[in-house]
Amino acid sequence: MTQNRRSNADGDDSLRARVLDLRERGWSNPDIRAELGLSGWKLTQLLQGHVEPAHANLANRARTELRAQARDLREQGWSYDATARRLRVSKSSLSVWLRDLPKPETYHPGEPPEGSGMTPQEWAEHCAHRQERYRRRKAEERRAQVVEAAKEIGELTDRELLIAGAIAYWCEGSKSKPWRRQGEVVFVNSDPHLVRMFLRFLELCGWSRDEVTFRLSIHENADVEDATRFWSEVVGVPPERFRRPTLKKHNPRTVRKKTGDHYHGSLVLYAQKSSRLYRRFEGWARAVMQGTEEAVTEIENTEEPPW
Repeated sequence: MTQNRRSNADGDDSLRARVLDLRERGWSNPDIRAELGLSGWKLTQLLQGHVEPAHANLANRARTELRAQARDLREQGWSYDATARRLRVSKSSLSVWLRDLPKPETYHPGEPPEGSGMTPQEWAEHCAHRQERYRRRKAEERRAQVVEAAKEIGELTDRELLIAGAIAYWCEGSKSKPWRRQGEVVFVNSDPHLVRMFLRFLELCGWSRDEVTFRLSIHENADVEDATRFWSEVVGVPPERFRRPTLKKHNPRTVRKKTGDHYHGSLVLYAQKSSRLYRRFEGWARAVMQGTEEAVTEIENTEEPPW
């Protein structure tokens, strides 16, 4: 019996040496168990007392060949599940190896799982249908959440529009700086809905659209005439009312996302003779942001107001 115990101990020592060698080479516990046919309990026993070395980057522990294969599959559009089945690695390892790669626009289904009984074509169709169902379900969930939130707002009162407009201007409008005083209301935005809201806000403040001038700001390689027509319809004034557009120089080194048929540039709105209106905007916005009492105290104690 003593001889059998000694034999088992020698076997465990040899097995432990193999386990530690694999850990040093970056193998994960699931991979070691699959390679050596060990149970989780047995592997834990063999690793008892082993201290993992400090690594500056977990990716450096990855097996070079598998990591390269995983990155190649990811660039082809393979999902984590498909890659994990193909390479027999854990998804946690894939996360370390692939986290710097962009998410594929379309996923490659990979190979059919063992025992599925599907051909590659059947598996691809199955994955495509499943992905489409998932996308539709998530889209419906997002739409329902947005609709629910919109219903919570309801119709705005004049006071609520006043608050929303003042904050919108303070976020997107031109403001006074210590080196440049602002003499008129100038609002810039590329969102048609926000532009319409700001025009409603100006009308609430007593400025009709006849007292507002418009100018397009757009990249020089875009369709200026089409963009002008677009904004003309948004604000409800003829293109002749628009000032000469500002054309932004094209920088080929910049990767722009806003291109194509949906790019219409930004619209700049000028409220005529609006220096007093600008100061009202600042007072409203600061009262909302700071609270009326604090805003009034701070403004009254400012030695050189920016206006």
